[in-house]
Amino acid sequence: MKKIVFVVLAALLLLLMTPLVAADVFIIWEWDTTDDDVMFFRYQLDDQSDENWTVVDWSERYFTYGPVDENEQHILYVQQSYDKENWGESAFLSSVDAETWEEEPYDDEDISFSFFDDEQFLGDAAFVEPDTHSETQESEEQQLGSIENEVAPFVKRIVLMAGAGVKLDNKVGTSLFNPEDTYIRLRTRILPSITVEYINSNVLTLKNSLSLGYVMGVGAHLYQGASSSNFLWGTEARALALGSFLIGERSALEAGAGVSFMLAPPHIHKDSSIDSLGIFFGPMLRLGFRYNITLVWSIEAAAEMQVLFSDAFVPYELSTMVRLGAGYAF
Repeated sequence: MKKIVFVVLAALLLLLMTPLVAADVFIIWEWDTTDDDVMFFRYQLDDQSDENWTVVDWSERYFTYGPVDENEQHILYVQQSYDKENWGESAFLSSVDAETWEEEPYDDEDISFSFFDDEQFLGDAAFVEPDTHSETQESEEQQLGSIENEVAPFVKRIVLMAGAGVKLDNKVGTSLFNPEDTYIRLRTRILPSITVEYINSNVLTLKNSLSLGYVMGVGAHLYQGASSSNFLWGTEARALALGSFLIGERSALEAGAGVSFMLAPPHIHKDSSIDSLGIFFGPMLRLGFRYNITLVWSIEAAAEMQVLFSDAFVPYELSTMVRLGAGYAF
């Protein structure tokens, strides 16, 4: 009998010493810079080894980790840089501070964390208080396409646009273009005008809201002969330097300048005996607008003007294009 009582008491003691099952949570660290000229951050969880830093640009200021046991302790280290080469000292913040936790689940309430004292806080990046979210809340945030109202920087993206254009040389300076009548005359309307572009808008950051990048793309533009119903496609390749200026959290103005190369079918020549492609090239100017509708998708608009010369360096075309489309960031 005594042995049975001892076994029962031991089982009860073991049960009382067993911790309650903790809920799985997501931990979100947020931080800010103390200098508007800072262009890059890098962060690392629970370590500061040289090869394990994750580098992000100035617009990404949070890190999410989970799901994890709410009683686990993790430390996030963050450094900041002006040039992506020289980094400041680490700022750090723990996910669990010396606070008393309530026993009921925390899925529906925020869990607060304390800051380190000034003597303990290293580095010059300022942490915003981290928060925890349940797995359900995290899933809902992902479906909405944003976390803490942060917007993806849209540094690299693919953009598909379509629109129409006008041959301005039919209206302005007509005698200057195609003066030797080497090529057939084309109607003023250019429809459709389609482009696919790869855009990297942040090769060099000048300020938080201003960056330099580039555009590379291909396009196709449908022309029609002025004296016939014949249609011809102009196939184009382009490369431009690009400047981007952020206006608010979700939109940006862009301006670029570069060159365009276009190939046209042989019947672009007025002499029907010529069976070679028409080759044209020239400078291009561009103005654009981007609005980020989710973390990866954007609405894009662009207006362009270009001057094309023939392979004999004779002015052939002055045109302008207006297009609307969508971008996908990655």
